[in-house]
Amino acid sequence: MNRKTEFFLYALGKFYHRHKDRLEPDLLDVAVQKSVFIRVLREASITRLSERMVYRHLEAMEGEKLINYDNRELTFTAKGMKRYLKIRDRFEDYFNLGAIMREKDITAFSKRSQTHFKGERTK
Repeated sequence: MNRKTEFFLYALGKFYHRHKDRLEPDLLDVAVQKSVFIRVLREASITRLSERMVYRHLEAMEGEKLINYDNRELTFTAKGMKRYLKIRDRFEDYFNLGAIMREKDITAFSKRSQTHFKGERTK
């Protein structure tokens, strides 16, 4: 799986979990319409690829048996969910770090940083 396809698998997983979190656990499941998912990716500026290129990545995921496309809806296969969770686990710490740094003033936890004019170096 190439990096772009991995990116779209991760995006689909986040989209899926975002909707699933709103539902009653164990009673309902989420199925995402392919056209809706692509529209969200493009309108939210998550990707600048053309619709056709996004379709091709989704078709590649379907070919690798990571997702199913049935009745205009995308669902994860067991293999696809396992792969998504692996990707999520690999990057989650980085995303959490970025969120923490955005939410908190991390400079308040340390002494003042040394400053100098650009081009000058302290010895």
